[in-house]
Amino acid sequence: MQRSKVGAQILVELVLSGAPRLHIADLSLAYGDSLSGLYGFDECCLDEELLRIILALALRKQEDPMAWTSADELGVLARGGASGASTAKRLEVVLAARPRVEAGPRLIEYWQSQPEGRYRGGRSRGPYRLGRWIDSSRIDMATALALLTGGTGLSGATCAPDDYAELSLVAKVAFGQGDFVAARRFAGAMMAAIYSQPTNVSSKELMATIAEAQTLFANIALELGQTSQGLTAALTAQRLFTRLRHVSGLTRALQVEAHMRGQMTGEEEAALSVAAAKRALFQLDNGSRSSRKGLSRAMVVGTIGWRLNAAGRLNHAGRRLRSALRMSQDAGSEEWSGVWSFRAAQNEVARGNLRCAEEHLQRSLTLKHSMGVSTSAAMARAATEFFIATGDFDEAERWLRRAQIIGHNNCMAYQTYLVERLASQLQDARVAR
Repeated sequence: MQRSKVGAQILVELVLSGAPRLHIADLSLAYGDSLSGLYGFDECCLDEELLRIILALALRKQEDPMAWTSADELGVLARGGASGASTAKRLEVVLAARPRVEAGPRLIEYWQSQPEGRYRGGRSRGPYRLGRWIDSSRIDMATALALLTGGTGLSGATCAPDDYAELSLVAKVAFGQGDFVAARRFAGAMMAAIYSQPTNVSSKELMATIAEAQTLFANIALELGQTSQGLTAALTAQRLFTRLRHVSGLTRALQVEAHMRGQMTGEEEAALSVAAAKRALFQLDNGSRSSRKGLSRAMVVGTIGWRLNAAGRLNHAGRRLRSALRMSQDAGSEEWSGVWSFRAAQNEVARGNLRCAEEHLQRSLTLKHSMGVSTSAAMARAATEFFIATGDFDEAERWLRRAQIIGHNNCMAYQTYLVERLASQLQDARVAR
C-alpha cells in the first residue's frame, strides 16, 4: 500500500459504539489491529495504552513540533501515573530498532544515543516525540483529552492552552460562585494546558497537578449531575494520590466518590458509597495529627453520616451527623455548622422526631447567609421535607420553588431530579390530606 511520508495527518475519531479509531495517513486502525512492521513499530497491536501515548505526544506536538517528552512525563500523562522506567520499557518493546524503510517513517521518534557517550537516549530511555512528518494540527482536543483522562468528557477543552495555574484558580472561583458550567469550561481549558504544554516540573508535581484537576472535575460533575464522568474522575484522582501518598488529596477524592455513588440507585451503590466515606476516614486517621481533628474530620464524619442516612441506617447516621455538627461548631465554621444542622434535621424527619428536626432546621436557617450555591440548594430541599412532614404545605411549596430556582439557574441536573421527586411527594401529601 502506498503511504504518504510528508505532511501526513494523524486523526482519532470516536464511532457510535464508543470505540476509538486511529487514522495515520490512509491507514485506519481499531483496537486489536496490527501495527507490526508499520511506521517504526515492532510486533504489536494497537491498544488503549498505546493510543493514549500517541495522543499525549500529539498534544505536546501541537504546542511545540520539535519538543521531546520524557518517559516520566508520558507515564503521568498517558499511563495513569506509571513510572518512567515502565513506560520506557513499554516503548522499547513496541518500537523497532531498525524499521523497514518501505513501511513508512517512525510514528514515534526517540532521542538517538550520541557517539562517545555525550548523550544517552534510545528506545529504552527516551525522550520521545511524534514523528516530524506528522501534522497533528487536526487532533480534536476534546476527544483526545477524553481518552487521556479516562472519559471525563471535557467539553470545555476547545479553549487555547494558557497558564494552567491561572485557569485552575478561575475554575475554582467559578465553582465557588455556583457557575458550574463556566467552571467546567475553564477546567477543560486547564486540562488542555496541562497536556499540551511542555513542563519543567518533576513527574510527581505533574501527577499532583493532574490529580487536583481530576478532583475538581469530579466536584463539578457532582453538581451538574454527570455521575459516570464524575466517578471516573474521582477514581483517577484516587489512583494518582495513592501513588503520591498524598493523604489529604486521597481523602477528598474518596469523599467525592461517596457522594457520586450516592447519586446512583440500588443497594449495592449505597453500600459502596458508605464504604468510600469510611475509607476516607481511615485515610484521615493515618495522616498527620492536625488532619485527624477539626473541620477536616468533621467533613468526613458528616459524609459518613449522610451516606448512612441515604442507605437507611438512620440511628447510626444520626450519631455521625450530630458529631460532625459539634466538630464544625468547635472549629468555628458557620457554613458547615449550617450544613450538618440541616442534614441532622433531615435525619430526624426520617426518624419521625419533628421537634428535634425543627431545632436543627432553625439553626441552619440562621446560618444560611454563609452557605454557597450547592449547600443552599440542599438546605431548601431539607426545609421542603420538614414542612411536608409537618403538614404546612404552603411553606413547603415556597421552599420547593426556591430549590427549583437554584437548580434551574445553575444547571444542577441532580438537584432538579431531587426537586421533581419532592414535588411528587408534596402532591401525594396534599391528596392524602
